[in-house]
Amino acid sequence: MMYRDKKITVLLVSQPGIMHNTLYSILQSFVDALAVSTNGALTAFDHLEQQRTNVVVIDANLPLTERVALLARIKKQFPEVRTLVLTTTAKHHQRLKEAGADQILLQNASRQEIEAAVFADKFEQGASEKLETEA
Repeated sequence: MMYRDKKITVLLVSQPGIMHNTLYSILQSFVDALAVSTNGALTAFDHLEQQRTNVVVIDANLPLTERVALLARIKKQFPEVRTLVLTTTAKHHQRLKEAGADQILLQNASRQEIEAAVFADKFEQGASEKLETEA
């Protein structure tokens, strides 16, 4: 999948562990993406201030309050950055959307679903609506 003939920078925000490693490996496998990772919201924001980033992927292994605060801050200071949040349940879907999530996927999303979300010019409502119906 080619994104306007250039690589996009994808920042993974996650706590260290097997889920982080798995998701980071998936992001690295995308030929047209430069995957970068940080451990937590504070280091993520430092990265955003220093390096142009197209998409931020926020893993479900961060505490909800940290995900919400990071989303709000990204949308306030970097509104052009797209945000994709992974979650284990649809329980907090509305709160994440209100905080600024452009798209929310279940943590068990397939590689193809993650790739489609990362490279989407405009996030489609279909995946979000699907998540709401699964709640």
